[in-house]
Amino acid sequence: MPCRIPRWSSLIASPAVTLIELLVVMAVIGILSAMLLPALGRAREHARRAHCLNNLNQVGKALALYGNSFADYLPSVPGWGTNAAEYAMTGGTLMPFSGHQGLSRHMVIGYGAEEVDADTRLTLGRLNFVPVGLGMLAARDDISPNVLVCSSMQRTVDTAYGTAPYQFLPAMPKVLGNSAGKTIIHSDGRQLHHTPTSGGKTVTAILSSYSYRNTPFYSRLTPANAPTGWSYSADHPSLADYSNPGQPWVAEWALEGVRPQARAQFMCPPWKTAGRLGNRAVCADTFDAAPLMPGLGRFHHRDGFNVLYGDGHAVWFSDESEQLLTWKDWADAANPGTDNLTISSASSQKAWLQFDRAAGIDMP
Repeated sequence: MPCRIPRWSSLIASPAVTLIELLVVMAVIGILSAMLLPALGRAREHARRAHCLNNLNQVGKALALYGNSFADYLPSVPGWGTNAAEYAMTGGTLMPFSGHQGLSRHMVIGYGAEEVDADTRLTLGRLNFVPVGLGMLAARDDISPNVLVCSSMQRTVDTAYGTAPYQFLPAMPKVLGNSAGKTIIHSDGRQLHHTPTSGGKTVTAILSSYSYRNTPFYSRLTPANAPTGWSYSADHPSLADYSNPGQPWVAEWALEGVRPQARAQFMCPPWKTAGRLGNRAVCADTFDAAPLMPGLGRFHHRDGFNVLYGDGHAVWFSDESEQLLTWKDWADAANPGTDNLTISSASSQKAWLQFDRAAGIDMP
């Protein structure tokens, strides 16, 4: 008689999965996910941190190229020693906002003129911005603006100097566009934040996610070499008392903690040349802070900062204790209760000194 092939359903037992078994499987999956997701998050952050470190290595190479081209001098701002910078080129002259705080901010890479109708005037191709600090490297095409964005700092970040708001955009390179190698100078600034000034005008600053040490030095303290009768008035933002043409002098302040003693001059970079800088820190993930608020480190790696040193190497500075992230000791000695971490002031040098000492430099 013909052989009958049994049905598979009669050979394989298929008991139903109980609700308890299903719940157990789901619980195991949940536990494994809870264990794996933080590890994946840490792996992504380590990858972003490595990418950030590579950015700083590129900045280090670009600074070396710049120094080779300019007799060892490091980039800062046009018009050292003055409280307003004039940038002239074919087609016009750009005179930025007369107050110097914007030019002194550690994160600024481009600074615009005061505008009444910035939303319509800051169009691509016009003479819009003075390149400042690391922005001078981008203006020379030594680096791309993409290099000046930390891959961990991927959110819009608001900061301020006093009550004047400034804003960092992670999409900054895309917003700026590129015009025949004239990035920064001829950038499209319409989508950037416009900070109110006086007379219904605004000023627009391009911010990176890195702090640069050689922005112009600034202090509210009366220097020892001030001419007779000179004083600083915190209520006098035009800084007319700084720029009396009848007093040709340059104010100097001793840099705190530096061994041997070094002196910074008003509205000049603290370290004018690579030789004077030596192996000290020159660039880092931003520690910029609004008045009496924690530093912006909470928007990137949180537990530390990548730091570039004068010899070109970049390393990790651990801040798990949140010394810089939450440090409140930024007050200006001349104005207790103020916070000048935002600019290249005597108080901001305290942060750079921490980076220096982590590398065994300027030890007490």
